[in-house]
Amino acid sequence: MDSQFDSNPLSRIPLKVVVIIHFVLTIWAGQVGFLPVAYQFMNLSILFCGCWAIAQSESVDSIQMYLIVQVISILMDIIFLGIFFDSADGYYHRSALNFSKAMAIINLLLKPISCFIILVHYRNRGGQYSSYPSPSASGYENVDQPLPSNNPVESANSPSSFQKPYTPH
Repeated sequence: MDSQFDSNPLSRIPLKVVVIIHFVLTIWAGQVGFLPVAYQFMNLSILFCGCWAIAQSESVDSIQMYLIVQVISILMDIIFLGIFFDSADGYYHRSALNFSKAMAIINLLLKPISCFIILVHYRNRGGQYSSYPSPSASGYENVDQPLPSNNPVESANSPSSFQKPYTPH
């Protein structure tokens, strides 16, 4: 593990805090309903991945999935807010609508910080930035070249005489 991740003060923030904060902000952002159902579904799916990462505290896969969906949700939130931000004016009570919009924006602004916290936890669990070897990695093999071998391959000897197969009478 890298010492920069171990000494980071964000590593002391538990994942439970991140999940609870986003849960509350998602509920507050969706209370008026100016955002589509896809916004609620996306954020509840993220919260599910967060609960999975909390429950599987040693699993690298669960926290990796949580990080991936959290990063994707930043782009999706920008799209949702860009499309639907002004679409609900006049339908709902003005103060409730403004509160809901503010909570959606705060939720979006906190997601990059949450991603960094999740990344720190991911690194502390032993996760790597890339699980695929690069061409310069030591484990890379060129498939066009034959593998070097210390043991010579024994060739099969052809039979010197042909025997007729057994045929029952």
